Amino acid sequence: MGLKFEDLEVAREFMLAEIEMDIDAEKIHLSSYLTQSGQGNWPDLLRSAAQAGNDDSLAKAVTGMFNGRIQKRKSKGFGYIWAAVPHNANEVSAEGEFNRYFCRGLARHAINENIPRLEVYRAKRVAHATVAVDACNSLFRGRKLRLSRLSESVLRSFQYSCADSAPIKL
Repeated sequence: MGLKFEDLEVAREFMLAEIEMDIDAEKIHLSSYLTQSGQGNWPDLLRSAAQAGNDDSLAKAVTGMFNGRIQKRKSKGFGYIWAAVPHNANEVSAEGEFNRYFCRGLARHAINENIPRLEVYRAKRVAHATVAVDACNSLFRGRKLRLSRLSESVLRSFQYSCADSAPIKL
């Protein structure tokens, strides 16, 4: 089951702009788990999911486009080993990348519309929250950040300056 994206329809056009910006700058993330043809198809599949789908539709679209094994450097740094690609690599990749562009698109929409605050919420349905996630949620409660600081310290993937934006409450 995928993530619950509130205001996805509002963010779509901005998600697409962010995806196009990364494609043009050749900064789109291409997982080393993807096959060569999977890497070639990834930008178009990501774009299609941003236009009319979600992380689940992206995960389904990339099923079968992942290598069974990849070569990884040994932990000591000398030599290589063959490691199995996780069976859910399509879901993890789709969730992560779709969510990244959703956050960027929503933040860009907020800047465009002079929306003074965004709310951070848990988008993944889980039976039991981990201590680390609860600690992270507690960290953001009641804290004020400017969108520029948010982009630097939390999302790190923003590609534009937000220095003149209004502060937001998290």
